Amino acid sequence: GSPFSVTCMPSYLDPTASHVSGEGMQRAVAGEPADLLVTPRDFAGNALAARAYFEQLEVRLEHVTTGAPAEVWVRACADGAFEVSYTAEVAGEHELWVRFRGKPLQGSPYRVTVAPAAAEPTNCVVHGLNRGGDVAEAEAGEVRSGTLVLRDKYGNERDAGTEVVTLSLRRAADGATSGGEVRRQKSGRYELSFCVTDAGEYEVSVKVGGVAVRAAAASFPLLV
Repeated sequence: GSPFSVTCMPSYLDPTASHVSGEGMQRAVAGEPADLLVTPRDFAGNALAARAYFEQLEVRLEHVTTGAPAEVWVRACADGAFEVSYTAEVAGEHELWVRFRGKPLQGSPYRVTVAPAAAEPTNCVVHGLNRGGDVAEAEAGEVRSGTLVLRDKYGNERDAGTEVVTLSLRRAADGATSGGEVRRQKSGRYELSFCVTDAGEYEVSVKVGGVAVRAAAASFPLLV
């Protein structure tokens, strides 16, 4: 009967030989699902059936400064791997822990950078433009300046990008409009400035992508 047919079965799970792959182990965008694959393997690198080790797998993503955890979902696939998806809302550096039976995989925790989402005008903040309370006052010819800080829908500050930022003044008497100056700073913020030479009452408005920034310092009456 020789030669005999021999089936070599995989050995026991070895966390240090198991494998993680996918863009989600390096980067993500706030509010968007990020994915990765976890493949359980034995000491020789042979793949194991994921379903048999579902209860032993732990995946956790935490912000390195605040410790805020992200929501994580795990699904065992038919091909033997685990499909992992997470959604983080806090931008910045995170640690991604992947463990089997409490033992980390080689390289775990992985460093994940979560980028801010797109700018959300209703969350953006303007500093310094309005220094007069409910109704600001300025002298004719005076240059008024301020700073626009972009924030996404989750409150994360983000650098200036491709969004269109406008600063406009509308005169109450005749509806005439004029624009202020908007300059991108090296810090990633926007510098705003305007100068009115004609006396009168104006409505000042700052917009991001055509949507008004809903803050008292970004939309206010001005008396010159």
